Amino acid sequence: GIVFSGRYDSSNNVTDMASIGGGKENTTDGNFGGLLSFFTRPHNGSDTERMRIDSSGNVGIGTASPSSALHVDSSNDGPIFDSGGTGNTNHALLVRDSANNQLLRVNNDGNIGIGLTTGISSKLHVNTEMSMGPDANNRGIINYSSDTLSFGTRQSSSNYFSTVRITNGNVGIGTVPGAVRLNSVATASGNLAGMFTNTHASGSYGVKIQAGS
Repeated sequence: GIVFSGRYDSSNNVTDMASIGGGKENTTDGNFGGLLSFFTRPHNGSDTERMRIDSSGNVGIGTASPSSALHVDSSNDGPIFDSGGTGNTNHALLVRDSANNQLLRVNNDGNIGIGLTTGISSKLHVNTEMSMGPDANNRGIINYSSDTLSFGTRQSSSNYFSTVRITNGNVGIGTVPGAVRLNSVATASGNLAGMFTNTHASGSYGVKIQAGS
C-alpha cells in the first residue's frame, strides 16, 4: 500500500495520516479478484477505510460491500449534491438511463422535472402521468394529454381510467367534457348520473339552478 504522512505540530513531528491499499477481496483459493481501499485517520484514532472499489468496479463509500456502481452508507446525513456555485446555471442533479435519455432533473431553482428536459415550471413537474398507490394494479392516476386533465383509478386489475376529465374548464364524469361546465354520464344499468344531498338541518335546497346573476 501507500502511506501518506505529515507533520502534526510545531516541533515537526510526523505521523501517518492516510493510506491507499490494494488486496485480494475474497478468501476463495485461486480467485484473484482484487480491491482498492482508501483510508484516513481521525484525531486520536487509527486508519479507517472510507472508500472501496471492488473487482467489479463498484464504488462503496462507508461500506466494504458496494452492491451498485455507487453505494453510499452513512450513519450521518445522506449525500449532498452541490450544483457547483453561480457558474452552473443549468441543473443541480441529472439522472439518465443507459441510452442517455434524461429521466429526472433537479434545476438550480429547486424545481424537479420527471420525463422533461426543459420547461420545468413548478416544484414538481411530471410529464404525462403520475400514480399513487401500493402497486401497479391498485392505484390512483392523474394524466395530462391533448389539453385534457384526467383522474382515474385501477382497482384489482380493473381499469377506471379517465373517470373525471377536464378540458378548457369543462368537466366530464364518465364521458368527455362537452360544451357545458359539467357533463355526467352513467353507462351501467341502475347507476345514477348524479345525486345531490343536503343534510344540513336548516338547508333550503337540495339543488338550486339559477340563470344569470
